[in-house]
Amino acid sequence: EASHFRTIDGEEEGNFAWLAANYVKGVDMTRVGSDDAPLERETVGALDVGGGSAQIVALMAADEVTVDEVTAPGSERRVAAADLDALAESVYVKSYLGVGAARAETRARREAAAAAKTEGRVEAPFPCGFKGHTQTTDGVALTGSGEYDACVELVAKILRDTLEEDKETD
Repeated sequence: EASHFRTIDGEEEGNFAWLAANYVKGVDMTRVGSDDAPLERETVGALDVGGGSAQIVALMAADEVTVDEVTAPGSERRVAAADLDALAESVYVKSYLGVGAARAETRARREAAAAAKTEGRVEAPFPCGFKGHTQTTDGVALTGSGEYDACVELVAKILRDTLEEDKETD
C-alpha cells in the first residue's frame, strides 16, 4: 500500500546505520535483552556520510558506570531493550544537514568559481576534480587538478563553514 512508503528522518537513518554497522562488525543486535545480548563495549559507532547529510551514531554509555566496572569480571553490562524502538532511545544520533558528499562537492565548486570570478577569471583549476575533467559552475570552467592536499584543505574549510552556519541556526 502507498501508506507503507515514506521518507525516513535523520534520526531513523542514523539508527539504521548503527544497526547495519554492528551487523557488519558481527554484533548480533537481534539478541538485545537476552542473557547472551551483546556487551555495550562490543558495539560500534558509525559516521554515515550520504549525499546531502552526515550522521554520527553510537550507543550511549551506561550512566554512572566507570571503565573499570564495565571491564571487571562479572560486571559486564549487556545491551538491554524490550524492542528496537526502546533500543533506538539508547542510541546517540546527530545529523548534520548539508555536510553530505554531494552537497560538499557542489559548495566546493561554487566557492572555487566565486574565487576565480573575484580574480576576473573564467577558467580555474579545481583540486577536488578528476584530473583533466572540466565542469562549468556559475560561468567558470573548473578543470580538475587532482591535488589531494589542496582538496582536503578546501573540504575542511567547507565543513567548518557549514558547521558554523548550522550553529547559527540552532
